[in-house]
Amino acid sequence: MEFLTSSGRGVITEWYADDLTLEAQQEFDTILRFLAVTPRVLWTRPQYSPLTPEISEIRFRANNLQHRPLGFFRSEAKQYIMVVGATKKGRLYTPREALSTAVDRKNRILTRRSLIRTYDY
Repeated sequence: MEFLTSSGRGVITEWYADDLTLEAQQEFDTILRFLAVTPRVLWTRPQYSPLTPEISEIRFRANNLQHRPLGFFRSEAKQYIMVVGATKKGRLYTPREALSTAVDRKNRILTRRSLIRTYDY
């Protein structure tokens, strides 16, 4: 699942189209296909890692950059909801506010489920 912008576009769809190279897009698609058929208990490094108790990241590397879509699990629906796409350089995320944006969007989603849709990869 992905968070929707006020214009109704998915944030991960936009990130994918605007910020990822073809190589990065292919790697992201591969990781998502793998995770989609993997039980939640087996989501571990290197493809997945919790950042805080409430936000986690899907992890992949392409073009010598670490890409990190951030999101959270909605356990009752067995869904992973991606809320912001980021690139990690060292210990810093681009955009810098990626983690705070993720927390804010998660809170908005929990009160208004219409802010998400299925992410098509």
